[in-house]
Amino acid sequence: MKQKTEAVKEEMKKDQGYTYNVAKTPGFCPNLIKCLKIQSARMSESEELCVLTIDEMSIKPGYRYAADLDCVDGFTSFQEDCKGRPPYATLALVFMARGIVKNCKQVIGYYFTSPTDKFSLKGLVEEAIDVLQSCQLEVASIVCDQSPKNKGLFKELKVTTEKPYFIHKVKKIYAMVDPPHLLKSVRNNLKNHGIYYEDSLVGNTPRACYANWEHIEKLYEMDSKDEFSACRRLTKKHITVSGLKKTNVKLAAQVLSHSVASALSLYVAAQRIECTAIDTARFVKKMDTLFDTMNSRTLKHPKKKCVP
Repeated sequence: MKQKTEAVKEEMKKDQGYTYNVAKTPGFCPNLIKCLKIQSARMSESEELCVLTIDEMSIKPGYRYAADLDCVDGFTSFQEDCKGRPPYATLALVFMARGIVKNCKQVIGYYFTSPTDKFSLKGLVEEAIDVLQSCQLEVASIVCDQSPKNKGLFKELKVTTEKPYFIHKVKKIYAMVDPPHLLKSVRNNLKNHGIYYEDSLVGNTPRACYANWEHIEKLYEMDSKDEFSACRRLTKKHITVSGLKKTNVKLAAQVLSHSVASALSLYVAAQRIECTAIDTARFVKKMDTLFDTMNSRTLKHPKKKCVP
């Protein structure tokens, strides 16, 4: 086991070295773009569809002398607006192209940033779209998380719930928040506040419904004590969500799942939980279906059933 771990570490070092040699300096890398052009030349029209993913991750601040470039690394990439010594870079902003039909992904550029940097994220996004279009790729959407910078980006692009797209050189491009982040936000709001929603049970008449986290807690408490569990994957860690568990997509997906919705419906039918829990069951089912929709690549994508 130890030898296997060491082998994985060696492979990671090789990959990091390869990436550094290809893209040594921040920005949109010409070498990576050249590789992407070669790949796209062999793609069909549908395989050229892609999304532009934008992500910012924390990095350890510090300086390092790059002998091959004869410069010091560790500063922010946006130094022109800095007075005096530029600040440490504490974040890495990465732009990646991801295929919609074809299962492929490719980083096209990155920048080192700090919380105090003032730069146009909108300008970088537009430049990234131009880069991908020069590679004969059709950008259908941009995808990012719910960070304050990205919320500001959506506002600058004039993206709203009523108009979830922007126009770039006569091309309509949709702006989306990463579905896993949305799923975690829904789970957190359900746990902390409960969620009101509308559902039509008879005809097209909407009915006000309320999804309550307490119903899921009661389901766990009763089901975990039963000899034959109706929802065996629901555990204590799904209920007491705190700390880093809030960032775990798997826990959110397992709570807002078809199995939890079915178990709630079963307990309501057996009169073991109050009848209002059916509203929670329907909400959980809606979220499960919506998340499955965002995970599919085709119009009709059958959901695989788990083996009991």
